[in-house]
Amino acid sequence: LLKYAEDLLTVERRAYIRKSCSITVSYVTYDRHYTDTITNISQKGIFIESQRPLFVGEEIAMSFSMEGFDKPVKIKGEIVQVNRSGIGVEFKDVSPYIEEMLATLIDRMPEKSDR
Repeated sequence: LLKYAEDLLTVERRAYIRKSCSITVSYVTYDRHYTDTITNISQKGIFIESQRPLFVGEEIAMSFSMEGFDKPVKIKGEIVQVNRSGIGVEFKDVSPYIEEMLATLIDRMPEKSDR
């Protein structure tokens, strides 16, 4: 029930459509390296399922593969949300090319159920 309530509060603030997914992501913050799973993605950010001790405002460098990209997507972000399930990350300094490619690929992704 608590997760459902958190989801409802988060949905109202979203400006871009998110798609549920399961994508392995490697990321670095400060001198720490982690590997976890992206559970949803939009043109402007991702949610990483994680139990790591991370904080809002931390900057991270991420790398993940998406169908349609020949090479892994390497992108910077800032943690904008932390909850029991993981972290919400907003992309930073995204080139117009990568932004357009993400929008196109996300639009083509099939819908997956979160439940």
